[in-house]
Amino acid sequence: MNEQIRDLLHFYALGAVTEEERLQVERYLAQHPQAQAWLDELQTSLLDIPQEVTPVTPSPHVKAQLMARVKADAQARAAVARRTPVASRQAGFLERLFAWRLSLTPAMAALGVAVLLAAGLLSLFEYGQATTLRQTLAARESEIMALQTDNDDLLDEVARLNETVRVQREQLKEKDVRIAALTGENAELTGQVTNLEEENGLWQDELAAVRGELAAVQSELEAIKPDWEQDEAIVAILHSSTATWTALSTPGDPSNQLGFLVADLASDEAVFIAYRLEPLQGPTTYQLWLIQGDQYTNVGQFENTGTVQLIKATATIGTYGAAGVSLEPGRTPSATPTDVKMVGFIS
Repeated sequence: MNEQIRDLLHFYALGAVTEEERLQVERYLAQHPQAQAWLDELQTSLLDIPQEVTPVTPSPHVKAQLMARVKADAQARAAVARRTPVASRQAGFLERLFAWRLSLTPAMAALGVAVLLAAGLLSLFEYGQATTLRQTLAARESEIMALQTDNDDLLDEVARLNETVRVQREQLKEKDVRIAALTGENAELTGQVTNLEEENGLWQDELAAVRGELAAVQSELEAIKPDWEQDEAIVAILHSSTATWTALSTPGDPSNQLGFLVADLASDEAVFIAYRLEPLQGPTTYQLWLIQGDQYTNVGQFENTGTVQLIKATATIGTYGAAGVSLEPGRTPSATPTDVKMVGFIS
C-alpha cells in the first residue's frame, strides 16, 4: 500500500478521519483484503496499549517543549496553507495530531499523542523496511533480468544445438538408408559369389574328372603307342611301291602258302604275315628266322596261328637269302630251328 493510505489507516484506527477520508479508506479496504487484515492487527495493538503502558505525567519542561514544537509546526503549516489552495492539499501527520488533541481531554490527548507517535515510528520503521525490501527486490529483479538474459542465450544455444542434432540425425538416417542399401547389395553379391563358388566347385570337379579321363587316355595312348607306331610302320611298308613280297610255304610244297615276308630290301625292317598255322600244343612257340647261308638270325616269336608282325633285322633285308618259321619247344628262343613249318626265298 502507498504512504497516504497507510497514514489514513492510522487515523482511521483512532477515529480521527473526516467523512470523505472514511469513505476513501473503506473503499480501499473493500478492494484490498490484506490491508483490512493489517488494520485489524493495528486496532488490536492500539486497544492493548492503555492496559500495558503505565500513565506517566510529563514534566513541565518536556510538556512545554512538546507544545512549543506542535505550535511551531502548526504555524509553519499555516503559512504553507496560506500559499497553497485548500482543495489541493491534505493534512499531514502533525496537523492531524494537533486537531485530534484539541478534541480530547488532557490525559487522553497525551495518550493519543503517544499512540500516534508510536504509530508514526512504526510507519517510519515499516517504511524503512519497505525501502530495503524495494532495494532488495530491485536487486533481485536485476539478477532475474540478468538470469533471463542468460536463460535466453542458453535457450538460443539449446535451439542451435537442437537444430544441429536434427541435421545430424537426418544425415544419420540417410547414412542408415545407404548402409541398408549397401548391406542388401553386399548380401546379393555374397549370394552371387557363393553361387559362383559352387559352380566353380562343380566345374573344378568336372575339370578334375576330364583331366582324369585325359590322363587315362594318355596312359592308354602311351600303352598303345608302340603298337600304333608299329601299325603305322606296317601300313607304310605294305603300301610301299618298293616293297617285295616273299611267299612262305610248307617245306617241299611251295603251293601250300602259310605266310608272307614284305620288305623294302634296302631297309632293315619287314612285315611278317602268318596264317593257317596249326594251333600250338603244350608249352611251345613259333619262332621267325632270317637265314643267310648256314647262319640263322632270330627276329621274333609268336603264339597265334595268324599274325601280322613288324620285325627288325640287324642288317638290310636284301642281305638275307631266305626267311622261315619253326616250331620250338618251351618259351625260350632257340639258337637254331628245330621243326621248320614254312620257308621262302628272298629275291
